[in-house]
Amino acid sequence: MIKVTLQSFENATQGQQSFGLSTTRYLEDMVNDPTFLGRLISVPYTRNIYFPNDKYQIEATNDDLVRVITGGLEWRAIPSGVPDNEIDLQVKLVPNEDGILGGADHPDPTIKTNPVYYNRWYEANDWLSLAGHWFHEWLHVAGFQHAYREAGVGPDFGDAVYVVGNLLVEVARERAEVQKSGVPSRLGQGYFDLYHSDESPHNGPFLDPNSMARAVAR
Repeated sequence: MIKVTLQSFENATQGQQSFGLSTTRYLEDMVNDPTFLGRLISVPYTRNIYFPNDKYQIEATNDDLVRVITGGLEWRAIPSGVPDNEIDLQVKLVPNEDGILGGADHPDPTIKTNPVYYNRWYEANDWLSLAGHWFHEWLHVAGFQHAYREAGVGPDFGDAVYVVGNLLVEVARERAEVQKSGVPSRLGQGYFDLYHSDESPHNGPFLDPNSMARAVAR
């Protein structure tokens, strides 16, 4: 059983806190879903850049993804590498004049979320978009990073962080549609709108795999 805990939530009102806590419970259910875990074992991706420490990076495997996610292994949070089976979320609502959704700047474990988007999902009760956003950014906290398609160009939307985040949301949407007798679900649409375009306001740490200095600095 993988536990998901909202360890801290800065700058949030009582209502925002409540929505965040309920989203955390949904996310816990999602990461324990047998369909998600089953597909995670073999889901294809283009690159999977992982930093097990601050000295080097590796091309991780699906087994590494399963081990880190099910073990709740945040980067440097557990020096021994012993899993605690708990995904710890440290979140802060941070306004951004450029309209950026937010992100997680490795190695800082804080997930930053723009309250404009948070409130949009809160008002629509779109917990799935928020869960997808937090999970995507937690993968960065755990040490998985994006790669450029080529030097100086935007992110590779086929890399492991994008693919695994998408998989989580897609499985949850499938479940929602089954529960609604096949009616297409709009849950999670905000996530897909923000994480699938070069012009999107998502601000992930897009790392050049050939630049170790830059990678560690982020």
